[in-house]
Formats: sequence, structure tokens, C-alpha cells
Amino acid sequence: MAWLIILSIWLLSSILMGGAWVLFKRLVAHVEHKYEVRLQKGLTELFMFLSARQLLVLWLCALLFMLLAMIVLQRSVFVSMCCLLATLALPPLGYRHLVRRRRQRFVAQLPDACMLIANALRTGSSISNALFFVRTHAAAPLSQEFSILARSLRLGASLSEALASLYQRLPSDELERVVTGLLLGQDSGGQQARLLEKIAASLRARAQLSRRVQSLSAQGRLQGNVMSALPFFLSAALWFLEPAAMRQLMHSLFGWVLLGSMLLLISIGHWLIYKTVRIEVPL
Repeated sequence: MAWLIILSIWLLSSILMGGAWVLFKRLVAHVEHKYEVRLQKGLTELFMFLSARQLLVLWLCALLFMLLAMIVLQRSVFVSMCCLLATLALPPLGYRHLVRRRRQRFVAQLPDACMLIANALRTGSSISNALFFVRTHAAAPLSQEFSILARSLRLGASLSEALASLYQRLPSDELERVVTGLLLGQDSGGQQARLLEKIAASLRARAQLSRRVQSLSAQGRLQGNVMSALPFFLSAALWFLEPAAMRQLMHSLFGWVLLGSMLLLISIGHWLIYKTVRIEVPL
């Protein structure tokens, strides 16, 4: 009877563990596939035709290499964690930087696109031919996005659908105004070229005002960066000057509390300075 109970318990536990393992593998595969698809879509939107799986493998190899380097060099736990966190956060931050820079370049090219479309319309071309004209004579990333727009029109999509897809890829107030002007001009049949010229003039005026605001607030941003980085430079200097005193921060609970409080206060202060000097120019 005892052997039967033990056997039943063993079978039940094996079934439960096997089911949990299969469920865990399916969950990991689902999350991996979803993340890979999202990453591949982001790379394609940046016109970086690379394999997302290869990038993930390289990212993992970089993390393992950094971990082995910290073990071989016998660095402290704090330094090792900082290096690993920097290696872990570098690809997402780099991707966001590329997306933000590409969007800024696209917005900066919108006034020229409006003028190209307006000039093409004044010669008697249709809106579709005007978009093809922009795709041919503009530089990247405007030419890349308008190539997708022209391809959508060739495949049978309407102008409103193609422009809505463009706005979903690169949402901005400037692009929304351009899209609205194109659709209103097509629906009402008014002087679309003149409307686009006015939109281009307003976009250039806003860009000029935004650059002026950036130049006037540059000193405040620099002061914020210096004040935020100053505690880290002082900590590095004290680490070499007074290593015995600085090691107390790494080997006591009170030291870890002080480090956490310092990082929290620095982050809050840097965020407040960033929100203060970041001035949005209305359109």
C-alpha cells in the first residue's frame, strides 16, 4: 500500500513538473517570437535590413563576454553590475536614439517636400505623380518613406490610407499638418499648391524658432548635465584618494542606502532640470 502511494505521488509530481516545463517553454517561445517580431519590425522601419535573431545573439554574447571579463579582472560587485547594466541598456538606448534622429531628419525635410509637391502641382501633375516626384528628388529618410507611400498607392490603397499609414510610422505635429493639407486639398479641390506653400512657410518658421530656443537653453542643459555628472566624478576621485572610506559604502547596508538615495535624488534633479529647459514650440 505504501509503495502504491509513493508511486502515485511520484507520477503526479512528474506530470505536474512536466506540464509546468512545457508551459514554461511555450511561454518563453511566445515571448521570444513576439519580441523578435517587434524588433524586426523596428529595424525594417529604420531601413536596417538585418536579422533580429542575429542581433539578439550578439547582444547575449556581449553580456556573457562582459560577465567573464568582470570575473577574470576580479572587479567589485558594484562595478560589475554597472558594466552589465550598461551593456544591457546600450542597444535599446541606441535604437531609440536612431529612431529619434531619423524622425527629426524627416520633420526637417517636410518643408522641402511641401514645396516639391506644390511645384509639381503647379505644372499640372496629379497628387500621385507629385508624390512620386518627391520620392525621386528627395534625400533619405524622406525618399524612403515616400517610396513606401508610392508603393502603397500603386498597390491600390487610397491616398488617405497611405497617408494614415505614413503618420502611424512617424507621428508628429508637422506631418499631421501636411497630411491634413493634402487631404483637404484633394477633397475640396482648392488651391492645394498655395496651401502647401503656406504649410511649408509655417514649418520653416517653427523650425527656426525651435533652433533659437535650443540655442538659448543650451547653457541650462549643459549646467544640468554638469551638475548631474559631478557627484559621479567626485565619487571616482574619492575612490582613488580614500579607498578605505569609500569601501564602507559597498560593504554596509547604510552605504547601499546612501548610494540608492544619491542616485534617486540625482535622477529627480536631472529630470526637473530637463523639464525646465525643454520648451515646446507651438505649431
